Amino acid sequence: MKNLIFKTDNLTRKRFKHALEIANNIIEDNESISLDSINHPIYKVIHIFARGIQSHFLQNIITTYEHDIPHQRDINLFHPEYNLIKKHNIPTEIFSEMYTEKEVMIDFSIDIVLSFPWSLSRFYSVMVNIKRGEWEYKPSNHIAHYIEPFKIGIITNGYHSSTIGILTSQGTMPAKVIDMSIFYKWIYSDGIYYYNRSTNKKIDKVTSFEESVIYEIGRLIYKKQIKNI
Repeated sequence: MKNLIFKTDNLTRKRFKHALEIANNIIEDNESISLDSINHPIYKVIHIFARGIQSHFLQNIITTYEHDIPHQRDINLFHPEYNLIKKHNIPTEIFSEMYTEKEVMIDFSIDIVLSFPWSLSRFYSVMVNIKRGEWEYKPSNHIAHYIEPFKIGIITNGYHSSTIGILTSQGTMPAKVIDMSIFYKWIYSDGIYYYNRSTNKKIDKVTSFEESVIYEIGRLIYKKQIKNI
């Protein structure tokens, strides 16, 4: 069993390394396009992996009993759990320092946006009514964050109804910008785990392979942006 796990982990790391090599080549071969623009091809690569995260979660909603579906607040996307970061003596201030004063307008027809519904009955209602009209942003219900340097939207309230906008690629909404670049000083991933950069000790297992690839592509984007300043 240990040999099987080792072989599986080794294959995952090879796939991870190859994905990052491709991503880096795409960044280097498109220097004429600003990385501040969502039109840069690297964000299409990120979208491929982000859609995998969304698809897997929504499949889980359909195939899992409601009481086993995780709530969004329990999902630590693109970073280890707060308590584990604290345990590894990484400054927890990174969670407050990643918030910015910036706001952007998310466009469901262009941007990749993730939502994590937690109720099967409410998700079923969304799917039944999905053809009744275009999705409408409601300030009293819908809240989102926009994560840099990935340029990914995350719904933080109105998970179920926002899924209509995501699945039909219709609608726009404002989102507060979060910049996770500060995490790169302290944390890295190899496709399987998150590690403390200072000690190289494992912090936590990543939620998914796709998540870890997006996280480290973000590092490539961040390094290129800093170099070009």
